[in-house]
Amino acid sequence: MTKSVWEKCLDDILFIFDILEKYSNIVVDESLELKEYETDKGADLKEAPSDFSGDFKASLCSSKESDYTVSAAINDDKGVVLEVDVFNERMQKAGHICQNVYYAKSGDSRNCDIMVDALQSHVNDLVEEKQNTFTVSDALKFLEDEIKKNNQLIRTEAAAFVLIICGFDGEERLISVFQYAFLQVKVVFAPNFAITGSGRNHAYSLLERKIWKDISLDRAENVCNEIIKFCFLRDKSTGPFAYELLIEREILLFPLCLKTLQVQSFFLFFGDHERLIHEALFR
Repeated sequence: MTKSVWEKCLDDILFIFDILEKYSNIVVDESLELKEYETDKGADLKEAPSDFSGDFKASLCSSKESDYTVSAAINDDKGVVLEVDVFNERMQKAGHICQNVYYAKSGDSRNCDIMVDALQSHVNDLVEEKQNTFTVSDALKFLEDEIKKNNQLIRTEAAAFVLIICGFDGEERLISVFQYAFLQVKVVFAPNFAITGSGRNHAYSLLERKIWKDISLDRAENVCNEIIKFCFLRDKSTGPFAYELLIEREILLFPLCLKTLQVQSFFLFFGDHERLIHEALFR
């Protein structure tokens, strides 16, 4: 899949979530509403299961607060399918629509399988042990360990396939938007992968979509801390990218988040940006 095609797919996905956010009482049945048109090949949105399949080995998180539970994991000819019970009606409709989006193979699928299979196995163990709070921190730590163990096998291309299971509690729409956005940014959650030009551009285009607009300040600060703790502070080489992401591009819309101790410690690495950092912290 080319970059241009992928970006069109992503636009469509986020457009769907915008619709579901605006029309929370949307009805899915056999009727058509004003300005709706039937396609040549219809989809049975009522009967379709809430699963996500394809070569991204897509899945959803497990979280008590958001009523998501991983119910089963099976294999098919496309890869791993994690079937998810989604109890929130609006997100159920989003799942029905998004399951029809197919991600074509590209890059190093063999090495991708190593990473995803490891994640799948770990999730299965958690489900069996009835541990329903697999958090962002848990996923990041687990992925980092797997990268270290398979360092000779993992190539940069495989990063595009890696799915981190994120346990954000709160707004249902944000859970899926964070999932699609963050998982495509090669360097944010996987510092061992190279920071490429295309990776940066992809990060910018995804994170500049105002996905922070509905999130509370305390939750934004929590997310920011997770990113800082598990990525930027572990690898100083990601510093310039982090600086651009958080300050120059003004992606982080909550300046108060930058006043946390962890973030201030992070910026101590970059004395040449002292003036700009000061302005960002106290504007």
